[in-house]
Amino acid sequence: MTRWIASISSVLIIIIYSGVVYSDIVTSTVAPEKRSDVIHIDSSNLSKKNERPPVRFPHDLHTDALAEKNEGCAACHSDMVKTRSFEFIKGDKVGYDNRMNGYHDRCIGCHTSSIASGEMGGPVICSGCHREQYTMERAVGSARFDTSLHQRHNDALNKSCESCHHVYDTLNKKTVYEKGKEGSCSYCHPEKENGKDMSLEKASHQQCVTCHETRKESGKTAGPVRCEGCHDPLKRLSYKKAEKIQRLPMGQKDFLMLQTKESQEDTTKNRMAFVPFDHKRHEEKNESCQICHHKALTGCTQCHTLTGSEKGGFNNLEKIMHDSTSTRSCTGCHKVERKAAECSGCHTFESDRAEDNKGCIQCHLTLTLSEDQQKQAQDLIEQNIQENIHDDFSKVPEKLVLNKMEKTYQPVVFPHRKIVQTLSDKIKNNRMAQYFHQDKNTLCMGCHHKTPSTDTPTACSSCHTAVKMDSDTFKPGLLGAYHIQCMECHARMGIRQPESCTQCHKEKN
Repeated sequence: MTRWIASISSVLIIIIYSGVVYSDIVTSTVAPEKRSDVIHIDSSNLSKKNERPPVRFPHDLHTDALAEKNEGCAACHSDMVKTRSFEFIKGDKVGYDNRMNGYHDRCIGCHTSSIASGEMGGPVICSGCHREQYTMERAVGSARFDTSLHQRHNDALNKSCESCHHVYDTLNKKTVYEKGKEGSCSYCHPEKENGKDMSLEKASHQQCVTCHETRKESGKTAGPVRCEGCHDPLKRLSYKKAEKIQRLPMGQKDFLMLQTKESQEDTTKNRMAFVPFDHKRHEEKNESCQICHHKALTGCTQCHTLTGSEKGGFNNLEKIMHDSTSTRSCTGCHKVERKAAECSGCHTFESDRAEDNKGCIQCHLTLTLSEDQQKQAQDLIEQNIQENIHDDFSKVPEKLVLNKMEKTYQPVVFPHRKIVQTLSDKIKNNRMAQYFHQDKNTLCMGCHHKTPSTDTPTACSSCHTAVKMDSDTFKPGLLGAYHIQCMECHARMGIRQPESCTQCHKEKN
């Protein structure tokens, strides 16, 4: 104990004479640096209350410092060699005081010895780590795999799925590989420890970082071992993309019907026609199977039945497919897609648009289809898309004169056909948009949002009066409707806004 106090005293003398005063940093008003490697060391979840603020620990700085000494993860994570565990202090069961002393002994001890040997060292006084004002804050991006990362790992490991994927053998109490049951890590590992399964964070670090370290030690190409390598979004963007994504052989069909078993056996139980689903194209479009499959790589109807079941949280198939708040549902995912710049101008007033009875039947096409008919339906959908790429807008009025509000300014000459043509051009490379706009009149509904899809939609003035806003329905007057519709569309689609009123309507002499 005396020796430890003496070493601390000598370090404090070094700090004082070198002009480094950690307490000065504490009162800094500089905005905290955002880092992907910041770990919060906090024991407030234990019964005893913290006496000082939690510690924000920059992991990559320590990784780099150890690398200069040719030391790896085991320098801090002593259990890694035997158990591949990256825990620093084993679990919370050690108790508050033992946990605190464990950190203090190992962290301050390392800092002390580094400074004493003339190397760069970290803080050795309380306020150096426990700060009232932080100089850094955590900014961690998702480290989940996309199709490109999965393909690169698949290639590097020679399609050896067992290197990463495993299931738990409850009889022998160990993990084993079982072909055909490869799924996402999150299907078994929860976000937080539950006393039964290892958390996703701990399992990922144990599996991924250990593999990367092992490959590096054997001279093979390896992935990152620093936090930013997986958790920094900008760093991830710089990674090379796989040239060709191979489809995962999980026994899935290219084309299938979204229907439950009970409704398939008795079609009268289904309130609407079934939905033909192009599974292969949805795979190509998305970067992960988890976009739709959130619990396992099984069909939706395994959990979500026609009437609802306990396994599916009593959420029936109809509800989960039309849930506009979930990105895993058809409706919710399509809603997100409509936020793209080329779509958002028309879909700004989505909730205000009148429902069109043509909308449902674009998905609910048929009561039943054989395997051959499913393929025919797929070809028909593709044919309809190709045939309905809009090129002829000769019947659309070329220009409209908006003169209902003429007073201070001259009437606005509105380039009507040019705008409709531009909207059509913007969706030519968007297959989903093409499919849902096979009727070219749907392009008109972006502006004419309270009218059915017809060749002659009603004018804005038929709903919006030129006098004032309707206080009962909060419907804007004609002046407000024109400006909201035009300016919102420009803003959302990234079109240059007019710099003055006279760019749209000239001022009267």
